[in-house]
Amino acid sequence: MNPTSILESILFSTIQINLYDNNNVPNGHTGTGFLINVPVGNDGLSAVFLVSNKHVFNKGPKFQLNFHCRKPNELEPDLGKIFPHLTTGHENAYFEHPNP
Repeated sequence: MNPTSILESILFSTIQINLYDNNNVPNGHTGTGFLINVPVGNDGLSAVFLVSNKHVFNKGPKFQLNFHCRKPNELEPDLGKIFPHLTTGHENAYFEHPNP
């Protein structure tokens, strides 16, 4: 599948978030989010932010992001394959919306 429409592109921009306890064991809680690239300052730099609902992150101290993989040497997704990334130490990089 080569995502050509906006709907197909959105499908592959969603990231599954699995929550873990302090012993790196899944605690059964799952949510979703998406990444956004935001310009920072006037020097052309940018930062990538994960956007999700705060109740997702209130369910565990660690979380795993499951990214969709793409086929080697191609721009289309490799359906069914994910790249898991377990986060640690994100407490200092977490920002809640100021208006709950």
